[in-house]
Amino acid sequence: MEALRRHLGLSCWLLLGGSWGVALSLAYALQHPDRVLAMVLRGVCTMRDSEVQWMFGGGAGALKPWAWQRFLDHLGNEPADRANPLLAYYARLLSPDANVRDAAARSWMELEMAMGFDSRSQLLDWDGERWAYETFPAAAEQRKPVSAPQPKPRSAPMSSPPSAAMAAKAAAAGPTAAAELLARGLAFRGDARMSGSTAQALLECHYSVHGAFLRGHTSSSSSPRGSSSNGSSSSSSSLSSVGGSSMDEVAAPPALSRPRPQRPRPATQAPASFPPPPLVASSNTPHRPAGPAHWPPLLESIGSGGALAGIPAIAVHGQLDFVCPATTAYELSRAWPELRLRLVPGAGHSMYYPAITHELVEATRLLYDVSAARYYGQHGGAKEQERRA
Repeated sequence: MEALRRHLGLSCWLLLGGSWGVALSLAYALQHPDRVLAMVLRGVCTMRDSEVQWMFGGGAGALKPWAWQRFLDHLGNEPADRANPLLAYYARLLSPDANVRDAAARSWMELEMAMGFDSRSQLLDWDGERWAYETFPAAAEQRKPVSAPQPKPRSAPMSSPPSAAMAAKAAAAGPTAAAELLARGLAFRGDARMSGSTAQALLECHYSVHGAFLRGHTSSSSSPRGSSSNGSSSSSSSLSSVGGSSMDEVAAPPALSRPRPQRPRPATQAPASFPPPPLVASSNTPHRPAGPAHWPPLLESIGSGGALAGIPAIAVHGQLDFVCPATTAYELSRAWPELRLRLVPGAGHSMYYPAITHELVEATRLLYDVSAARYYGQHGGAKEQERRA
């Protein structure tokens, strides 16, 4: 991002990031706070192991178990694969066989769409053989007739733990196979035949497996601990942006007021000055984490010393976000109390929920004005008045 800013010749900018883009924006702001005028964040994600495991280790599967079971069933019955679905999908998405890659990508995206969107107009019905969506609510005459059920084989419950033999086989496949897979992923240089949706799934899986390449982050693939096929997992939230479609209308909440005043930076920290300094390499200032190679996870970095205290920011998060549950947004607000957090009712992860879109537009409008005031403040507003004329 810093290379892009320099290439564009921008002295500073307003950041807008969603999902994984939140983690990227936060990491950039920690390293270059003097270049950030303001931040708009949507679907808060910091790419911790617990967040990745929530989505791809089974935690979110407790909310939509039919979708999680389909995700696991694509992997077959191999114990090592079901014990660590994230690595298993990574292997398939890196396969030289396009059919294997595409099938894995379809299954991956199906899970994301199931978790990323809710439906207020469709009922999910199991008729004894298959799942199907029905219009909801439906008139009585439109309902499927119910016939006498025929006995069918019983499936093992999702909550049954793996057997000792299954667990031992998964452990035996562990570190060596995982290390080889990671090395193969880092060496992958793309395939021109790959479809856009398969490339998207591979990129999302690639960043998840490697901890989003954030310094100091413990990668979720550093050990094949994953999650067992019972769907249990460590809690928190997850990563990827989910593409959208229009959802049912949600009543627009009241307009935002201006962000609350920011607390002053501690005396040991250099205050932000605008306009910012010329485009030269920034020296280490006291409010930046020392030694980027030794960064702790993002929330710890943000919470230590008020590193982002002087940056106006609004976070917009759906209360029904199953991809990145609100716990991460809440924890971010505790680490960064100056952050304005908007928890939106009736909305999930996607920016295409009407209420989320409304909040993002309002937040951008408000922070644009705040950013302009900060940037042009030292010039008496004359330049801004000329620009608006």
